[in-house]
Amino acid sequence: MKPSKIYTFDVPAGGAFRLTVAGEYFKILATTGAVTVSSDWGTLEGLITGQGLEDTPFSHLLFTDVGGAGVTVRLFIGDEKFVDGITGAVEVSAVRETVPVRSDVFKTTNIPAIANGGGGTKVANADPNRKYLLVQNTHATVILYVSFSSVGVTSGIRIDPGTSWGLTAGVCTTQEVWLLGSATGGTARVMEG
Repeated sequence: MKPSKIYTFDVPAGGAFRLTVAGEYFKILATTGAVTVSSDWGTLEGLITGQGLEDTPFSHLLFTDVGGAGVTVRLFIGDEKFVDGITGAVEVSAVRETVPVRSDVFKTTNIPAIANGGGGTKVANADPNRKYLLVQNTHATVILYVSFSSVGVTSGIRIDPGTSWGLTAGVCTTQEVWLLGSATGGTARVMEG
């Protein structure tokens, strides 16, 4: 068994940082912005605090700055599952069922046109009390990308047409939420509470 360790490092603006360390589990404990993480297993785009992978061996991790301003990352790496007591779920799936929503608990916003250039389109303000966030791509062909900053938005968490992405209590971001479309005219529905 390899020892578990916490690493803190800076990813330069628009650049990358390679961490050459083996493990089977990593979790971003803190980050000042979204990062793309690549390794032997592939690439994860737009990761933020609280996200990572378990039971996925790697020999190195490559972190790339998403926002263009540089980020500081605090990262936990181990070779066994780390239990931190945080509960919640992240779901990336097609919406298959309609669930009634109480308007006094959740705020739902339909976004009629998503930009595909510039800083994207801001779809939710920062909210320190946010416990739930769901972004649904309601367009038939345009791919959407979720980001948490308008600065240099060029990619993020990918949401294919007709699918959704969400965060629940324990892992939900309180940052601004921005969307960028693969083409002009994408549409979305944003629910937060």
